[in-house]
Amino acid sequence: MVSLINLCGGIPTSKITFCHLTIDFINTDTIQCTIVTDLYNAIRRINFSLRVIFNDFLEVEKNAQGDGLGTCILCNQVKEARPRGFRRLDVTAAGPDGSAVDWQGYYTWGRLGFQMDQDDHEDLMMMLSRIGRSETCLWELLRHREGQYLWRRDGFTWHGSFELYENSQCLKWLRKYLADKKKDYEI
Repeated sequence: MVSLINLCGGIPTSKITFCHLTIDFINTDTIQCTIVTDLYNAIRRINFSLRVIFNDFLEVEKNAQGDGLGTCILCNQVKEARPRGFRRLDVTAAGPDGSAVDWQGYYTWGRLGFQMDQDDHEDLMMMLSRIGRSETCLWELLRHREGQYLWRRDGFTWHGSFELYENSQCLKWLRKYLADKKKDYEI
């Protein structure tokens, strides 16, 4: 059971005082895990035959934002998924896109090393070309304050993935992010 919880992000902090896990069987290869805590809520679909974890939803409570909770959840997933032979994590990185909810995934997942799917990457490249930017991917844009500002202002919901094989670009970017932020999370 602990391995399954860690595939979903684990219990990232001792500050969590309540946790409820629901497991639904989608089909013979896939389960959906819904995690409800007092600091965050998440939905993960784990496909054991594809060896892919779909990070369908993550909402960090306002009182827990900015503490690195989401980063720790991702690191727990990466640490558990890699030795178990999972290939990648998939995500829909929600942005504001006119929503009343202030979603942050479009910004956060890019900083943590997720790569945009091809169609969304092409949209990003067109946007950057229009405004005269030279970055070649979202991660590069988000490395600098000006790029962060531009993306927070003009960014959009996107789909992407995090490749789990050793020396993947995603792992390199996550390691760089953790080093820059002086986070000692294991991955």
